[in-house]
Amino acid sequence: MTPTDGFLPPASSERKSADRRERLLVLLHTLGERRWLILATAAGRDVARIDPPARDALRLGAYQLLYTRVPAHAAVNQTVDLVRSVAPGAAGFANAVMRTIAETGLDAWLTRLAPAYDTDPIGHLAVQHNHPEWIVRAFAEALGGDLDDTARLLIEDNQPAPVHLCARPGRVDAVDLADEVGRAAPTDPTEARPGPTRGAAAPPAIQGVPAFAGLTASS
Repeated sequence: MTPTDGFLPPASSERKSADRRERLLVLLHTLGERRWLILATAAGRDVARIDPPARDALRLGAYQLLYTRVPAHAAVNQTVDLVRSVAPGAAGFANAVMRTIAETGLDAWLTRLAPAYDTDPIGHLAVQHNHPEWIVRAFAEALGGDLDDTARLLIEDNQPAPVHLCARPGRVDAVDLADEVGRAAPTDPTEARPGPTRGAAAPPAIQGVPAFAGLTASS
C-alpha cells in the first residue's frame, strides 16, 4: 500500500484473460498527472479540447516516450496507428504532437513546465513528483507544512509497492510456501512484476505452488 491509497478510489480490474505484463503496462499508462501538462503543451491546446479517443491514445504514447525504453520512432508510429484506428481525422495531429514530445526528454520537460519552487512550491512538487496538487497539499498539511518531508514522501509514494504473500491456514504451510515460491520466482530481478489485480489470474510463480494452483487474486 502506498500513501495515496487512502485518497484514491480502487482501480477497476482488467479482463481476466489479459496478459499480466500488458495489464501492468495499462496500469502504468493510466497514472501520471504531469503527462497531461506535457501533452497539452505539445498539442498547443487544453487536453479537454482533444477528441477523447485520440487523447487516450496520445496519453499512452506520451508514457511510452517519456517513461519506457520503447524506441521513439516505434512509440510515435504505434500511437499514430492507434489514433488512425479510433479517430482517423486526427492522425496527422497525433503525429505532430508525438514528435514534439519526443524532441525533449522528461527532465527537460519538467524543468520547462514546473512552476518556480520559490513562488509556487506546491505546484513545483506536483509537477516534479507526478502528483495532483491537492494530494501534495494534503501531504504537506499532514506533515505540518514541512515541504522537505513532503518531497521525500512523494518520492516514496512513486515507488512500486512490494508484493506480500499470506500462508492461509489449512491451504499451505508458511515454510513450504516460502520454499515453493523461492524456487519458482524469476532469477532476474528485472523480470519481477507487481502482483495481479483483483479477479486476475495469479502470477506464474504462485500458480506453481500446489495450494495456489488455479486460484485467482480474489479467491
